[in-house]
Amino acid sequence: MLARKTWYLLAAASLVLGVWLAFQPQSILYSETERDGVVYRSEIQCGYGLAMVFAGEFDPNVPGPSTQAACLRYGRTRVAEILGLVALAGALVYVGTRYGREPPRPIRSELPDLPGGAPSVEGRRRAPRD
Repeated sequence: MLARKTWYLLAAASLVLGVWLAFQPQSILYSETERDGVVYRSEIQCGYGLAMVFAGEFDPNVPGPSTQAACLRYGRTRVAEILGLVALAGALVYVGTRYGREPPRPIRSELPDLPGGAPSVEGRRRAPRD
């Protein structure tokens, strides 16, 4: 297993990616054609996913209700992606807390000292080896 810090770092990366996706404008690309070395793109700028889904705010260039519906579907997909990344971050924090390794700790802080006793061990004496 990985160390706790590594799990927390992965969770932070997932959370940062989710926040970054939340602040990215969305656009729907309908077609892309290349003629004579020039690329022609047909796309609609929709706006931000969270603003479209929760506040109903679309980019002013969205032409009509059917395009707004397509942008809203795309915005809901983006919100689901963001929620999935946040849930993944939560799961990584849980796994890191529950199963992550910790650095070794000194034995004296974990176990009590052994009782004092005879400084030597009594037993059978062995013959020295040649």
